[in-house]
Amino acid sequence: MELKLISKSLKLSELDLAYDPQRIQSYCENCPNFAQNWSCPPLSFSAPELFSARDRIFLTACKIEFSEAERMVWRGQKIDYFNLNFLSELKRNALQAMRALEPVLPGSLALAFGACDYCKVCSRPTKPCRKPELMRYSLEALGYDLSFLSEYYLDLPLLWAQNELPEYFALLGALVYSTDALAKWTEARILDLFKSQLEPCVSELT
Repeated sequence: MELKLISKSLKLSELDLAYDPQRIQSYCENCPNFAQNWSCPPLSFSAPELFSARDRIFLTACKIEFSEAERMVWRGQKIDYFNLNFLSELKRNALQAMRALEPVLPGSLALAFGACDYCKVCSRPTKPCRKPELMRYSLEALGYDLSFLSEYYLDLPLLWAQNELPEYFALLGALVYSTDALAKWTEARILDLFKSQLEPCVSELT
């Protein structure tokens, strides 16, 4: 198993091609997290409202590649175990690494690599979020087509497990920020910092 990071910095307006909140929410309605998880739709605000004065996005995919031997082992019901354990932990670690960039770029906002699962059972809809300092929204929850984003901007088609693992999985997350916040930071250095935050977490998993 090998983890690769694929990133691209874009104008936030370029993502308009993938923004289709009504269609994406119609898919989310079939998910058990719909209206039961504070990071998921329906949301009381739109992506443009959340992004506010920010004008750029650092789009990142965590690509997990599998060997043929690993794909032979992780088959059938074992895939569910893999998803619930390894992938869930990787999602949390990747978001933690992305959140670490927020104080580096004042006013920036990390976007999660999937639905929040910090709590075993989310407090929605009866109580406020228990961990708002950790919870972030994903691009999909905000109405973006992840398959389009990944293939069009990162040249990385998303693959899904059937009875066995695909050649790779990809988790997409991001950081939205304003051009002014870059200051002395180049986007290449942002990627290096993200890698440095994520790699220790990944080494623990693998």
